[in-house]
Parts: sequence; structure tokens; C-alpha cells
Amino acid sequence: MEVQQKRKLLEAVETLVRRPASTTETTLAEALAYFKMLVEEATQGQIEVIYNDTTQELPF
Repeated sequence: MEVQQKRKLLEAVETLVRRPASTTETTLAEALAYFKMLVEEATQGQIEVIYNDTTQELPF
């Protein structure tokens, strides 16, 4: 996971925590996608994060 991706995760989480009213669908999607990447990379694939959303795929 690149530093730029980690920054995007931190920015999304900061928005969720400090300014929840300004959270958008994109903010939530970024937080979920980058969290998934971080967990799976940090555990070298031993932990797999699966989101069950049948309405749409994550944007990345």
C-alpha cells in the first residue's frame, strides 16, 4: 500500500470522525476500500476483508 493511499484512508477517517455531516458516499467508499487494502496487506493475505453490498462495487 502506497503512502498516498494511506493518506486517503486517514483523510476519509478524519472526515468520518470530525465532520460526519460532510461525509459522502465517496468518503465511505474510500474508507472501506483503503481499510480493506491495509488489513490484507498488513496480514499478507491471512485476513480477507469482504463487504457484502449487492447494490454496487467499490470504486477501486
